[in-house]
Amino acid sequence: MFLTNTCIALWFSFSSAYENLALNKPAHEEYPYYNVNTDASNAVDGLKTDLRGIGGQCSISATNQRTSTWWVNLTSTRSIHDIRIYYRTDNVFWNASNGYTSRFLGFSLYVSNTTNKSEGKLCYKDTYFTRSTIPAVFNTTCFVHGQYVIYYNERLPGVTYPSGYSDYAFNDLCEVEVYGCPTPGYYGINCTIPCPDVNCGYCHIETGTCQGGCKPGYKGHQCELECDGNLYGENCSKSCGNCKNNQQCHYINGSCMNGCEKGYQGLKCDKECNNGTYGNGCDKTCGHCVNKSLCNHVNGTCFEGCDPGYRGSRCYLECPNNKYGEGCQTNCGHCFNMSQCHHINGTCFDGCDPGYEGQKCNQECQNRSYGYRCQRKCGHCLNSSKCDHVDGTCLQGCAEGYGGRTCNLVNLALHKPAYEENIYSHANVNAGNAVDGRKSNLRGTGGECSMSKNYERSTTWWVNLESIYSIHNIRIYYRTENLAWGPSNGHTARFLGFSIYVSNTTDKLEGKLCYKDSSFKRSTIPAVFNTTCFEHGQYVIYYNERLPGVTYPSGYSDYAYNELCEVEVYGCPRPGYYGIDCDLPCPDVNCRYCHIETGTCQGCKPGYKGHRCELECDKGWYGDGCQRQCGHCINITQCDHVHGTCSEGCEVGYEGQTCDQECQEGYFGENCARECSANCHSCNKRSGLCDVGCHPGWKGTHCTEKCDGGLFGANCSTPCGHCLNNQQCHHIFGTCADGCDSGFMGDNCTEECDDYKYGENCSFSCGNCEDNEKCSHIDGTCTNGCDKGYQGTKCDTECDDFRFGKNCGRQCGHCYNNSSCHHINGTCVDGCDRGYQGTECMQHLCASAIDISTSTLRLAAFLERTNGALVALLETLRRCHGNPLRFYDVFIRTQRRGAYFVHNQSARRRMAF
Repeated sequence: MFLTNTCIALWFSFSSAYENLALNKPAHEEYPYYNVNTDASNAVDGLKTDLRGIGGQCSISATNQRTSTWWVNLTSTRSIHDIRIYYRTDNVFWNASNGYTSRFLGFSLYVSNTTNKSEGKLCYKDTYFTRSTIPAVFNTTCFVHGQYVIYYNERLPGVTYPSGYSDYAFNDLCEVEVYGCPTPGYYGINCTIPCPDVNCGYCHIETGTCQGGCKPGYKGHQCELECDGNLYGENCSKSCGNCKNNQQCHYINGSCMNGCEKGYQGLKCDKECNNGTYGNGCDKTCGHCVNKSLCNHVNGTCFEGCDPGYRGSRCYLECPNNKYGEGCQTNCGHCFNMSQCHHINGTCFDGCDPGYEGQKCNQECQNRSYGYRCQRKCGHCLNSSKCDHVDGTCLQGCAEGYGGRTCNLVNLALHKPAYEENIYSHANVNAGNAVDGRKSNLRGTGGECSMSKNYERSTTWWVNLESIYSIHNIRIYYRTENLAWGPSNGHTARFLGFSIYVSNTTDKLEGKLCYKDSSFKRSTIPAVFNTTCFEHGQYVIYYNERLPGVTYPSGYSDYAYNELCEVEVYGCPRPGYYGIDCDLPCPDVNCRYCHIETGTCQGCKPGYKGHRCELECDKGWYGDGCQRQCGHCINITQCDHVHGTCSEGCEVGYEGQTCDQECQEGYFGENCARECSANCHSCNKRSGLCDVGCHPGWKGTHCTEKCDGGLFGANCSTPCGHCLNNQQCHHIFGTCADGCDSGFMGDNCTEECDDYKYGENCSFSCGNCEDNEKCSHIDGTCTNGCDKGYQGTKCDTECDDFRFGKNCGRQCGHCYNNSSCHHINGTCVDGCDRGYQGTECMQHLCASAIDISTSTLRLAAFLERTNGALVALLETLRRCHGNPLRFYDVFIRTQRRGAYFVHNQSARRRMAF
């Protein structure tokens, strides 16, 4: 206790130079004690003589609290030196036995610029005092700056505290003294020394070092830095407003130099848009927020929702999707074409959908009316019952004689001509029974049915509507024999597999198939069959077949039958109309036939197309279905979309009304008025060029040039013959007008001379070429030389006198009187000179006679037998020897030895002369 008082005395003497900044300042207790004499301000009233809890000088907190907070507001930021606390002692000796010591253990001291301790600085936290060591007067230095000094203690559940700690948290403070400098910007023991840094708001109370308590707009150890990071003002603790693009505001006063972000206004951009505005510069007006409440100042969002009829976060959008009213939750009525009703009150601006009326179109048509504006009357419904208010459907069926959904369709087949391909032999089953309107007796021979004969492989029935009508549906009443209809009824098998066609002729293949049974069985086929058939036609054809070689499903009859008791064809009685009452003209004037329900054109007039035949044929097409291609109109202009004529004429090379015909053979050009060259095979219909080629003898793009260059004929491809002096032959036929070169003949001079002729006009005969070879057809020369007796290049010259034989290379013998011998064989025509013999007169006669060989004699004997040739021989002997008989005798003797003998005695006598 002595030590404690000593410490207090020291602290008191040290801090006495500083002013108690907390004295009589506003104070606050988080959980005040119920006694009115224990207010929080008691702890800063300067009284501390009576330290009892209820002595009127202490602040007491409530009991049984887990946390307890007390603070004093210094009213401005001050530079603090130390804090002194006088605890409640109840004026009892202070030691561990004093029950109040446990209440103070674990306390904390904070200095903050707000009442939130977590935003300030912790000056002191008790972690080591015990009941025996905690002083009754506690003092601690705290060199910080702040406006609030906060005393805090806690006893949190689930936390284990040291021994001696009270179970609950208390603030039993009899006096709290906060010593420091009363004037900002000064320090020192007497608080008379100005802070050394110019921009420093608060410096260390002892050293003068700036402690962050700079003047507004500055920071740093010596307050040398301007505020940044979107902060400004005192301690750079104020956040800038919403400056544009998050720019730094003015470091001192926080003004935004370049304006504000969306949704904010004012110099500091710290004021939200008001007066129903938002956005950039607060220049946008809020939408239809509920009850004209303000929208979000930034993005215009309506926090509390929208006025009736509007939606979206900003309540700018009107109700969509056929909704209206508050929250866009109410469905619009049946507005026309599902158009949006008035977004606020639900009114339908454009009227109602068919079947509805009233301002909001939520009332159905009344008084047997239906459709658009409830202007149409129900049709011939059964018993005049009410029809559907929207589409006029007769919900209970039609009155007798009417058909269709609205019972306004007429039975077009009633009493019309009918035909049965193979009629049954019974007299009361004709084809017309099926269109007589009677169907009460469904027996085959009851007089109300049409029946085909038995054992047929195919059978056809048709009705002629007598004009082309728009058909809606076809209803057939089968023969039942007035018996229960089902698998046990034998006639069910006969109808399976049937087909229904609509055609403009009696040929089903030229029409359209409306229905083909491929799924019915004997147990499912109805006795009264109905099918829609949105077609146009004059003939309704019923057909069935059981063809040989075809396997049909189980249950089908073996043969084909038509057993029809009534066929009703419902449709519009007037062509060109449609609709449930058949009273609406087809919507497009260019439509031939329109769909009986929708009015959609099912066939346009020639030259038109489109969903409603509103479009002319595309460029380049015309006619029925726009299926025909335009001809070659000039400049590719569109032909008439209906009949295809080219109003401005045809392209070059074409003619005809539709310009689809090429120019006739031999003509070309515009309007096919120009004639092709006569020499063309066939000229180009546009240009007149002879693309296919020229007639023989002509050439050039227009075949106007004759063949030349030694060519003639087709394509000028045949070379001319050997015309005289290399002249051009005839361009067509190739004939040579002035004749042929030497050695050639014929009209075209392509043939060489023949028959051993040569030269000009082949008028010269060849000479005597060797071995009778043909001479050159041009100049008559003999290539391999001449025959014997001839000489010269043409071998047409006999050997010179006294020469003969091959190449005239031999000299004549001793011909009589020195005459020349024969130029070929050298024979002496007039005989030999005396003393010579032989055909060539080459042998000396007497010198050689004695030496006649045996072979010569043999020849002579032979010549004797040939009419006296031996006489000539013997004459020769006479001339040389004078007495041929003696020689003859010698010859006889010789020949006897050689088995030869001459018997001709007359020859012997002749030799005697």
